[in-house]
Amino acid sequence: SLGLDSNLLTGIDVSNNPLLTRLDLDNNQLSEIDVTKNTRLAQLDLDGNQLTVIDVSNNTALLSLGLDSNLLTNIDVSNNRVLTSLDLDNNQLTSIDITNNLLLSRLN
Repeated sequence: SLGLDSNLLTGIDVSNNPLLTRLDLDNNQLSEIDVTKNTRLAQLDLDGNQLTVIDVSNNTALLSLGLDSNLLTNIDVSNNRVLTSLDLDNNQLTSIDITNNLLLSRLN
């Protein structure tokens, strides 16, 4: 677990931390993050950043994904089949496909 909420981070490299199961980086200034090598992540919280894109296609263990208040225009969660919670409030999304997310019980 790594928690660095409410800092001034503009970048972080977690590619050498493949055993991370939880990553909390809410309320920073991240414009990009690569979590493709963090395949064990079950919870990823990136609310309140400046992300325009994120690739979570390799994060098939994700149960909870928080991306409120970013600058996302698109997100693909089709590989995240065990996702139960997805928060996308306050982005620039025009559509989202959740047809593969049959376990989703929370969508904001």
